[in-house]
Amino acid sequence: MHQYWEKLKSEPTPEINKVNHKTFESYLWTLLATKDSDNKLGLRIQFEELSKEILKDKNFPEWDEIDINVIELTDPKEVYLDIRLNDSLFEKQFNYLAEDILSDADKCKTEMSLLESIYGKCCQWQDFLKKKRNEKLDKPKQMGLIGELTFLKKLFSIIDLRSAIDAWKGPDKYAKDFLISSNGFEIKSKNSGLNAKVKISSEYQLLKDDLNKLFLVVYVIDNSSKSNQRAFILNDLISEIREFIKKNDPDCLAIFNSKINDYGFSDDHNYSKDYWISQDTFYIFGVEEEFPKITVEDIDRKFLSRVNYELSLTDLEGFSIDNIDEFLRI
Repeated sequence: MHQYWEKLKSEPTPEINKVNHKTFESYLWTLLATKDSDNKLGLRIQFEELSKEILKDKNFPEWDEIDINVIELTDPKEVYLDIRLNDSLFEKQFNYLAEDILSDADKCKTEMSLLESIYGKCCQWQDFLKKKRNEKLDKPKQMGLIGELTFLKKLFSIIDLRSAIDAWKGPDKYAKDFLISSNGFEIKSKNSGLNAKVKISSEYQLLKDDLNKLFLVVYVIDNSSKSNQRAFILNDLISEIREFIKKNDPDCLAIFNSKINDYGFSDDHNYSKDYWISQDTFYIFGVEEEFPKITVEDIDRKFLSRVNYELSLTDLEGFSIDNIDEFLRI
C-alpha cells in the first residue's frame, strides 16, 4: 500500500483539478492511489452502478485531516468516492485506514456492500484519526502499555485474535486490564531494581467482586541502550502487533488502533530515544480472599477514595502461580 504513494510522490505534480494515480492490482473493484495538484495523497474508489446521489447520502465522518467527497467525471463519465489526506502528519494513520478499506473490498459482492463497508471502516477510524494527543506517554506509562501488549501477545497464541483484543479492557478505563470469560487479569510492569514492589492505583484494581478468578501478572521491563540486541522502542512493539493483525485478521486492525489511541499512544510522537528490554522474569499471583489488598469493601467511601498503595513481591510468594493458560481460554 505504502509503496504506491511513494511512487506518486516522486512523480511531477499534476495540473490543477487533475490527479496522478496508481491502480491497486488484483482487486475486484477499481481502486486508485492518487496525488493531486496540491501534492495531497488520496484513495479513490470507482462506482459504476451507484449514482453520485446515493454516495452523497452517506453521512461520512468529517475530519480536519481527511476529506471524503464524491467526484463525478464527465469524459469519460465516472463516479468516484474520493478520500484525501489533508495533513501529512497523519500519513501513517491514513495508510492504515486505506489498508483496512482494501482488506475488506474483495469480500464485497455488490457496490452497495462495498459502500457500506467503506462507510463502516471510516466510522471505526473516526476517533483514531481525529484525536491528536498533546503529550507523549511518559516512561511509566510506556512501561504499563508494554506490559499490557506483552500479555495481549500471549493471548494471541491461546484464543482467537478478535476475542483477545476485545478482552483488553485497560484502554477502556475498566477496573481490570483484561476480562476473559469470568476471569480478570490485572497487568503490572516493574523494573528489575532492588525495590521489588508494584503500585496498585485504586481500591478497585484488586477487587474480585463477581469474577470467578482474579490474577495479578507482573512483567519485568527495564530501560536499555540502543546497542543491546534485544532492545526495542514502543513503536517497534506496536508495529509488530499491527503486522500480525494484518496477516491474521485485518478486520481487527481498526479496533486495535482505537485501543492504543485511547491508551494515549500516537504515531506522531517520537519514542526513538526510549529503548526497553523485556526480561524473562515475570510473576503471576492468584488474588484470593487472603491476598493482601485494599479494596472498596475495606474502606469508608465517605472519607477515603482513590487509594494508592504498594505491594512487596517477596511477600506474595505464597500466592504465586506457575501457569494460568487454562484461565485464558474462552
